[in-house]
Amino acid sequence: MKSALIAAAVLPMAILGLLGAGPASACRIRVVAEIPVHIEGGRPLADGRINGHLVRFLVDTGASTSALYSAAVPSLGLTAYEQESSRLYEVKRAQPIMMSLVESLRVGSFTARDFRFHLLESDAPGQGVVGRLGSDFLSRSDVEFDLAHGAIRFLAAEDCLGEEVMYWGGAFSTLPLIATNPDDHGLFVDAKVNGALAIAELASGVSRSVFSTSTARTFGADPDRGRVRPKTIALDQETIHNGDYPLADLSPRLREYNTTAYYSNGPLSQENLVLGTDFFASHRVLVSQGQRRLYFTYNGSGSR
Repeated sequence: MKSALIAAAVLPMAILGLLGAGPASACRIRVVAEIPVHIEGGRPLADGRINGHLVRFLVDTGASTSALYSAAVPSLGLTAYEQESSRLYEVKRAQPIMMSLVESLRVGSFTARDFRFHLLESDAPGQGVVGRLGSDFLSRSDVEFDLAHGAIRFLAAEDCLGEEVMYWGGAFSTLPLIATNPDDHGLFVDAKVNGALAIAELASGVSRSVFSTSTARTFGADPDRGRVRPKTIALDQETIHNGDYPLADLSPRLREYNTTAYYSNGPLSQENLVLGTDFFASHRVLVSQGQRRLYFTYNGSGSR
């Protein structure tokens, strides 16, 4: 694992104070906003307010856009409108893209005015959830997922070079994010499964990490048994040993044309595995948007 060497990386948080040691550096890290999160049903949820109404969101890095569930819209006093020049195509049928404008959004210390949500024609998935915060919301700045301490933080890195952004110190791993398209900020990285190259997506909306049914045999799995047990999954210098994962169909449920709505398709829709909330819960994860790079530290929980 790499060691983080940082000097004078300062966050305006009393519990963190002055971080790092070694040669003087101009690198400073500011917390722009912090969102408290808690895990229920194996997924990260965040409480907030829409136009003063108390609401609960699913935090889903695997969704390309933030969305509200249509069933929740009337009770929030919102109206729906059609997004012009956009259509969603599913099974050769064109459907309008429906939106809703939220005058006031607050989640933790994050606030926004006139925030636009896509609408999903489905019921909320229980637990009082009215919608999801997707990668469009989460990619507005560098973002830290610290689920072990119940927080997601938006960060601003000032005069930081490369690994200096790893302000909490200690050993870490790092991987470049795989480019998809300018409108998709999904978290896709290269991995190695039993030594073979694979594409992994970090999707916090999935409670349990899963492998793709369509590519299971590539990694020595029998799809008929519904499980894959790779000897190793390597992510940079971290290796997860002897895991046991279910199989799932990872092919996109919806195809997108002229819009980035609904679901992230991934690089050529070829992700081999999805690392879900269980991965986020056992790691502290930093996404550097400027570097298009993922940094992560194993926090000592979960299997390896």
